[in-house]
Amino acid sequence: MPPLRRAAVARAYELVVFEDENTEYQTLGPVSKMMNLVCRAHAEGPESEAYKQHEIKRHDFMWIGKDGMMMCGTNGSQLWDVGFITQALVETGLAGERDNRESLLKALEWLEQSQILDNPKHYETSYRHTTKGAWGFSTKEQGYTVSDCTGEGLKAVMYLQKYLE
Repeated sequence: MPPLRRAAVARAYELVVFEDENTEYQTLGPVSKMMNLVCRAHAEGPESEAYKQHEIKRHDFMWIGKDGMMMCGTNGSQLWDVGFITQALVETGLAGERDNRESLLKALEWLEQSQILDNPKHYETSYRHTTKGAWGFSTKEQGYTVSDCTGEGLKAVMYLQKYLE
């Protein structure tokens, strides 16, 4: 069954490449990140541009801290942080204070810049859902979203637009 195996391996590698392109080499999380790094290094070599991009983005997930190697599950939680902080400021009335206006305008600007405006490049052939108009869990670059991320991003934008008129 070598022809079938070759076709399956080629398709699996194609999906790895699509994932890298769709997420600017962030991937979904640290497990797939390391797997994609290994696959790209094996197929293209450690001197390839793909491997170099993975090496750069790896630092978002893994680093050496005072207690040794550290790892986190995503490249951050920026959307959650900004979304919930701004909602809290609005709901407590603190958004109305002049001292907070500049920070809230910057939060609104960040929320606008972090909204995903396009679908993933290969979403129709790489088992990805549409993301146009959504917000990602962490960053626009990572590109994965779930409904509550989009809901909280949208709620924060609506709150800020209303209170910063």
